[in-house]
Amino acid sequence: MLVDTKQDAFDMQRIKNRRFMFSPQTGELILGKQYRGRQLYQSHAEEHADSKAAAPFDSFIRGWIGTGGEYPQGVIHFAPAIDSRNTELFDRAFDALEMFRANGANGGTVIRGFGEQWEQSLQNILPSEERSERMSDFEARPFILTATDTEGKVKEITERLEAGVKDLFESERYQNYLKAMSKFHDYSLNNTLLIVMQKPDASLVAGYTTWQREFERQVKKDEKGIKIFAPAHRKIQKEQPMTDPDTGQPVIGADGKPVMEQREVTIPRYKVVSVFDLSQTEGREIPDIAVDALTGGVEQYEDFFKALEQASPVPVAFEKIESGAHGYYHLEDKRIAIDEGMSELQTVKTLIHEIAHAKLHDIDLNAPREEQNRADRRTREVEAESVAFTVCQHFGLDTSDYSFGYIAGWSSGKDIKELKASLETIRTTANELITEIDGHFAELQQQREAAQAEQDAARETGNTFSIYQLKGGEETRDYRFEPLDRLQAAGLSADRANYELVYTAPLSSLDTLEDIYRRFNIERPADFTGHSLSVSDIVVLRQGDKETAHYCDSFGFAEVPQFLQEQAAQPEKDTAEKIPPSLDPAVQPVVTILWSESDKLQDGERMPLARADALFKSLDEEKRSERVRPGYDGSWYDKTKFRIDFTFQGQADNYEGRQDFGDGDGSLIQHIKAYHEHYAQDEGWKNYMLHNEGAQAWEQDKAERKMILNEFIPYMELHRNLYEMEQTAALPMEMGEALTQEQTAYFNAVFAHVDACRGMLNQGHYDLPELPGFEEYTRQAAETESYKAHVREEIAQEAAAAGMTVDEYAANGYEAAPAPELSSIADETEMDIDEILDEYPISVEINGEWRTFPNADAAEEALSKANELTALEKQAVEIAKGYEGLPLLKKIEVIAQTFGCNSGTIGTSPCTGKWRGTSDISIRFDNGASLFIGNRRTPQAKTAKVQNECVNSALLQYNPEIVAASKAAAMDALMKREAKDNAVAEQKGLKPYTLLNVELHDGADGKSGYLGWYYVTLAVDGKICAHLETGLNHDIANGKVSETPAREDYFTAGTLKEADVDYVFNNVGFSSTSDLYSLPISDAVRERAEKALAKREAAQPAAEAPDAPRQAAVRYYPINEAAARRANDANSYRDYVPGSATAQYRSEVDRAAELAQAQKERVDPMYHDKIDGLLDTYARKLAENMNNRYAIEGRVPSVLVAGGSNFPTGKKEKQNAARHRNMEDWQDIQGLLDKIRSTGMGGISADDPQAVAKLEAKLAGLEQSQENMKAVNAYFRRHKTLDGCTVLPPEQIEKLKADMAQSWHLDKSRPFQSFELSNNNAEIHRTRERIEALKSREQQGYAGWEFDGGRVEANKEANRLQIFFDEKPDAAVRDELKANGFRWAPSAGAWQRQLNSNAYRAADRISCIQPSTGERPTELQRGAQRTEQAQEQPKELMPDDYVTGEKVITPRGSFHLTAMSVEQMKEAGYGLHHTSEDGKYYIMGNGTDAFAVAVEQKEPENYLKAAEMSTEQNFNMIDGRINNTPSADELEEKAKRGEVISLSALAAAVKAEDGRTPRRGNDGKKPSIRAQLQADKAQAARQPKKEKEQEAKRSVRQALEME
Repeated sequence: MLVDTKQDAFDMQRIKNRRFMFSPQTGELILGKQYRGRQLYQSHAEEHADSKAAAPFDSFIRGWIGTGGEYPQGVIHFAPAIDSRNTELFDRAFDALEMFRANGANGGTVIRGFGEQWEQSLQNILPSEERSERMSDFEARPFILTATDTEGKVKEITERLEAGVKDLFESERYQNYLKAMSKFHDYSLNNTLLIVMQKPDASLVAGYTTWQREFERQVKKDEKGIKIFAPAHRKIQKEQPMTDPDTGQPVIGADGKPVMEQREVTIPRYKVVSVFDLSQTEGREIPDIAVDALTGGVEQYEDFFKALEQASPVPVAFEKIESGAHGYYHLEDKRIAIDEGMSELQTVKTLIHEIAHAKLHDIDLNAPREEQNRADRRTREVEAESVAFTVCQHFGLDTSDYSFGYIAGWSSGKDIKELKASLETIRTTANELITEIDGHFAELQQQREAAQAEQDAARETGNTFSIYQLKGGEETRDYRFEPLDRLQAAGLSADRANYELVYTAPLSSLDTLEDIYRRFNIERPADFTGHSLSVSDIVVLRQGDKETAHYCDSFGFAEVPQFLQEQAAQPEKDTAEKIPPSLDPAVQPVVTILWSESDKLQDGERMPLARADALFKSLDEEKRSERVRPGYDGSWYDKTKFRIDFTFQGQADNYEGRQDFGDGDGSLIQHIKAYHEHYAQDEGWKNYMLHNEGAQAWEQDKAERKMILNEFIPYMELHRNLYEMEQTAALPMEMGEALTQEQTAYFNAVFAHVDACRGMLNQGHYDLPELPGFEEYTRQAAETESYKAHVREEIAQEAAAAGMTVDEYAANGYEAAPAPELSSIADETEMDIDEILDEYPISVEINGEWRTFPNADAAEEALSKANELTALEKQAVEIAKGYEGLPLLKKIEVIAQTFGCNSGTIGTSPCTGKWRGTSDISIRFDNGASLFIGNRRTPQAKTAKVQNECVNSALLQYNPEIVAASKAAAMDALMKREAKDNAVAEQKGLKPYTLLNVELHDGADGKSGYLGWYYVTLAVDGKICAHLETGLNHDIANGKVSETPAREDYFTAGTLKEADVDYVFNNVGFSSTSDLYSLPISDAVRERAEKALAKREAAQPAAEAPDAPRQAAVRYYPINEAAARRANDANSYRDYVPGSATAQYRSEVDRAAELAQAQKERVDPMYHDKIDGLLDTYARKLAENMNNRYAIEGRVPSVLVAGGSNFPTGKKEKQNAARHRNMEDWQDIQGLLDKIRSTGMGGISADDPQAVAKLEAKLAGLEQSQENMKAVNAYFRRHKTLDGCTVLPPEQIEKLKADMAQSWHLDKSRPFQSFELSNNNAEIHRTRERIEALKSREQQGYAGWEFDGGRVEANKEANRLQIFFDEKPDAAVRDELKANGFRWAPSAGAWQRQLNSNAYRAADRISCIQPSTGERPTELQRGAQRTEQAQEQPKELMPDDYVTGEKVITPRGSFHLTAMSVEQMKEAGYGLHHTSEDGKYYIMGNGTDAFAVAVEQKEPENYLKAAEMSTEQNFNMIDGRINNTPSADELEEKAKRGEVISLSALAAAVKAEDGRTPRRGNDGKKPSIRAQLQADKAQAARQPKKEKEQEAKRSVRQALEME
């Protein structure tokens, strides 16, 4: 129905329930049919097309309207909902509401789906006209005062204020007052009332001069001021009693009267002043003074709510309030309760209301009732609601739902004083609350900005973490808060489809999973909206290209890789020998109901795809119709999880999904198609994939969906069509209808056609032949019958021509009679038989093929070669003879042993398509794999004779002995072929391969494809891969592997691109990276291949690249597979996959090896051995940890496995404690990876043997940099520009120019600032000091010692002080060692730390390693240093060595005479004891020995020393050379060569040349001060001869001093 609302009217109150579409542009209103639950968009589209409306579809606002039931005044429901963020739609919706109000809608009409509130009245959106008129009648005007004096003005305005208070308590005026108070919350009550009474829309007021002075604005002409009170307090001196400051009591004088004093007292007075609102002024723009409305993002609401919590005087909590109230303040518990499930806006407004109650109306319940002094309920609600309105209005919250219609009734009967008291209470509380919220809110915003800055900084690394939590609803109930082992025991897993992303943030290098857990439980971020991190949540870490998912378990986290993978269930194993064709995935797709909420489906129910497709469509439509029935209160959807098993392109496969019946997706195939079409085109999904998974994952996702839409959907549709065709033909036959012969034949032809097409379709052929209709088929059948008659006639004619009957002709293969015997040829040609055989060509059948040879000898030779068994085949025949007497089951067991099994059963399965009527014969082993051993007609295939024949044939090929022999024979031939293949690869520029092993595919991977095929393992560029070919398999099985390539000319293997080929096998190019011609490698096969590769590499080691770091040889430690199996069986119903624990372990070790190799490429080679050691430690400890974990998990089974009855709770608690300890050990082991990452990343280590050389190289660079900076600065001083400076490259010169132009470059007179030269010079000095320290350390002596229970060694080579214990120290000793810096080194078998003085001081503090000699370690160290210094110093002179043989006798004894001088004796520690009586000898002793020394010893005159004493500048230069003090020129040359010179030496040289250092006189004494002054005066009078040279030398000196 189309209505032109601009011309015609209608009554909305008469419409019961109809869809509507309205276009404000044209005024067209389309009223649809009765709403029946169909999709709105689809129904509207149909009705728009039927109405022939002029406006386009997208210009209409849509929804439904109606009156009655719960909506007596009518309801207008917008669908889709209208949000204010889309302004265009919002404006159109307003126009629609205006139109409906003009056609029957009123203020009580309910509006749904519009704006922030889901449901509200039309009155709130479009106020009534009466209300608007009444509000417009109220017009506030400025006061005109008649008084002229201050007191008169105050009195006059006070009277008006008293009169206006009563008028204020009318609903609209009261709201205006509260709005004004929200803007002027810090104004007094009277002034706020005065502003409202004179200008209720005021926003900012100030005095006339204030506007001019502070805001640069002028009051507009003729504007009237707003009269308010302003303080005009007076201060007077008044005599008052003096009070004691300590006691506060009056001070009493001697006369007993209070002592009086003069005090300044303030007398409160007020005057009337005029202020003006912002709207009354003009001039410079001022900032927006409005508070930002809190209607934006959730972040603001979160911060605002936190600010409210902090401002609340009592705790705030959420709970379900059954009474329907939004919240309440609990007087007894002193807490605020807020109802759960409300909108954020309503929650905030409710909390403000309850905070007002808590602040204003709290009482002491223990106090007497008469002292509680609590206001009545109406007053309490008025005050709380007024405070809430004011605060909300101030912060821009929506206040449209506030109503004060009851305010007039409440205020009646109250006097002005009482009303003003309430208003003052409201004002002060609102002001207090606004101020507190402002402060808390600003603080939270600052914290958020700081946190955001930190996140932005961390985000630069590109690493993030994401938190996923389970979706709400019944479908995730069994997953919620379940530990992982219990989840797995229930057959469930961490399915990504059940989770939703709730938070993502940058991940720093220091963040761990435990840090994240603690943060989101204790210090939850303000923008985190999920629940606290709990069991069943998942944390996904993205570090570079690596992504891992971690399940929050009862203890720690468990990695769940399947969370990041697509769900792909394995095809179900056959449980019976024969499956009905309708439910055989090999015939047509079969749908299995995994679980369903629909009562029409049973869990585990199976059905053909076509039947499921139709059934799903029916259930979807039924659910949609059911839920719109009156009174329906059931679920909105019936969720159903399904799996489709099918054969696609020759391979068994499956697809899992979930359809929600009632969502309008239709049939099963339509649902799958719509699902993938949506995600293929959805920009949100694309952005998610690119952001979280990467571009490669997005491309793969697109490719998979493209394959599903372009191949899988047509595949299912064709199967559905074939099923419908088959059912159409089967129905009349099943109903027993009387069919003609032609109809029966046609229907059978339909069955055959369907079977053939299914086989083609399952092999990937979509271009299926068409089946002709019945009439066409009848015509073709008639033509076929006519053709058969014609053929029969021709056969009869050919038989007659051959002289044979038709039966004889057919029996002879429709051939003429055989050729004449050789004897008849001999008779005709007169040749004997031998001549005939030599001359005539002859044809023979060899291996099913007819071949012609020139004579009988050639034919006989070919037959002999073809029938000759290979050596391997002969060996197989001999081996098989040993099994002839065994029963059938024993033979099968022998074959099973070849495939790693113990037993097997023989079975058959019917074939389809062109093999219809036959059956495959297979052996199914106890691991589930099936070995094909033959094909026969179905009746024969089930006979014991045929099955025995097939088993015997298989036994000939698959007994363990012949398999081993086949591998050995093939290996010998293939090893000889390897060199030839690699020679071809070298010519083609490809990689060589290394042959490793010949293998038989034993089905260990759980798949039957290629079971029993031979293949080889190769290593190409270090990568181990499998090589599989049909011809290679047959050659190995038959023992016919050639030593030379069987193909003469090189070519690329089919389906491979030339660009992908990287190695040559049998003169054919193959790819080691392609899945073609390859197989997945099991752990056992890989282990054998790795051993073979290591053996071959050891026999012929490959040269390593000189620059590449050595690849660490990864050592794998054994994993207890038996314990892993027990752990799996104790906690899961799933079968354990053999080798999975080892595979997991090796995968983690391989990742660590990759990390170690990458680190070795970054650091100095000296650290490579240390990194290898850490890697081996990681591998060893990880194996121990995993084995311990499996042992722990196997101790006590899960309660879901063992059952709740008599469950060993105590043992379970012990198991949990052991789990926790094991998890802590695992975390410590993971810390080894951090050690690998940090090894070698510091500066130049003292442990580096090349440390001195590296530091010297660094020093050279620093010194060169210093010279360059000084040279550039000198160039700039001379030329005032850097142009033409060749000291630095041009690009650095340009950078210096740019730097000098910056404001931070303060000193424009030099390119390099003084601090840069100073800093670089300081680094030069530090480096020199470190070089000297390292050199001196090499010469320093260190001591070791023994202690009770071990020894300490000073290992200078390793630069470590090492402690060796005879036995393992206890925990207390180990803690003491660690506390003093010692760490255990397994490689050295010692506790050690760096060898230096600090190590000995630390040893002093460890009581258990004190030397057995009683000395302290530092004392031993000092003794060792003294000993080494003594060894380095020349041997001291001792008197014993220089005795002359003479003796000197004095009254005190007899003494040996020594040739040493008195000075030498003193240096040796001897002092004067006494003198001989003749005075010629001194007797000198040291307290132990005494010797005689001649007083006067003749010393040969040293003329050189005398010359030096008169010429050298100081006694330090007395060394046998005259004038060896370097000159300034010599020092300058040394500096230019980069040698180190002394500043004191330079100063001395310059002073000497300047003549400012007075030389000593001939007596060796320095001249007097007066003499020096006279010499300086004389020197100044003389003109220097080499002024320029001396000036240059001073410049050098100054430069060096600066350095």
